[in-house]
Amino acid sequence: MQEVREIALDDLQQFAVIVGNAYPSFGLDTPEALQRFGERLRSEQADPLARYYGLYRDGALLGGMRLYDFTMNMRGSMIPAAGVGLVAVDLAHKKQHVARDMIAFFLEWARRRGALLAILYAFRPDFYAQMGFGYAAKTHQYRIAPASLPARGDRSRVRFLGPADREALAACYARCVAVTHGLLAKRPAEIDALVTPGARRIVGYWQGDQLRGYMSFLFQRGANVLLNDIDIRELIYEDRDALFGMVDFLRSQADQIQRIIITTQDDMLHLLADDPRDGQHLILPHVFHQSNSSGIGLMYRALDTTGLLRTLDGRQFGAGTCRLRLVVHDSFVPKNNAELTLACANQQLEVIEERAMVDATITLDVAAFSSLITGAATLRGLYTYGRADISDPALLPTASQIFATPTPPFFTTLF
Repeated sequence: MQEVREIALDDLQQFAVIVGNAYPSFGLDTPEALQRFGERLRSEQADPLARYYGLYRDGALLGGMRLYDFTMNMRGSMIPAAGVGLVAVDLAHKKQHVARDMIAFFLEWARRRGALLAILYAFRPDFYAQMGFGYAAKTHQYRIAPASLPARGDRSRVRFLGPADREALAACYARCVAVTHGLLAKRPAEIDALVTPGARRIVGYWQGDQLRGYMSFLFQRGANVLLNDIDIRELIYEDRDALFGMVDFLRSQADQIQRIIITTQDDMLHLLADDPRDGQHLILPHVFHQSNSSGIGLMYRALDTTGLLRTLDGRQFGAGTCRLRLVVHDSFVPKNNAELTLACANQQLEVIEERAMVDATITLDVAAFSSLITGAATLRGLYTYGRADISDPALLPTASQIFATPTPPFFTTLF
């Protein structure tokens, strides 16, 4: 007999062992480390928005995962979303469909809760692509020399934050979520973690008594005690004044810090520095100086194609006037297959009930659709590389412009 259910408190220590074996880099290789991790799992299981679930066969726990309730800004509309993290399978039961069955449960669990989008960090993108997950925007890592940052901000407004600043930080982030495509609302536990003293430092930019931006970071040690980097883990700001105030704070660290490491979906960040080179001294043919490295890892999956498009009626779509038939195939969750007629005009998209005459038909699978609707990929790119088809290629520029977003979906939440 097999079932997926919430992991009982008494079983969380066993899950800690499974996690330790599945992720050796966690360092859970002593009884003391495993005990501490098990205690952490038990405390986290109390969070109503992030619970641990496990797959049991004949009463034995073979794997587990953490499921999250999220709210996400999608093209200006706050939609319900769901996340899955810490997917771990007992080493003795790998290649027995444990992970696949857990993800299938997660997708159905999320659909029942009304989530429109599923989100995860992929340990293997090809594995999750087979289950309908599409790539999110690329993440870029920049390594900027502090002295190359501009001196145009007011760092006197920047100070370290602590528990007393919790509500100001929560309010600042909430304002940013409301206007930033892709961001997730933070759970209370995430806000608490930001302002709790520890290895991470956090500073904020104040305008009067209002926090207008913040930055959390770690120190990364170099080859000796005098060589260090600042690794920024989250950078949130409401306006240029807040950004440049914190940038000036970073610039002032040039006497002790070699590089400022910033990981972001922003592919324009090289414009910030006078010298955008990342210090790796790599030259791409013919003469292109490496400014950053990039990676794919976050993935999205539409859970209810029709419901998602209806929720986005009237939201941020590009210019162009036409009628499109959208055909989305979902082999992993067949009830999510969709064939819809879309009326596009005045930067709005409307789902039309009747099967009206259309200018072109777009056909793609749910993974490609998920990347398209989130603005992580363009229709032109999906078509060029064989991930989507359009019945009239002459309409491709217009249709691609309609689905494009002004910025990639930004994402700062780790889970």
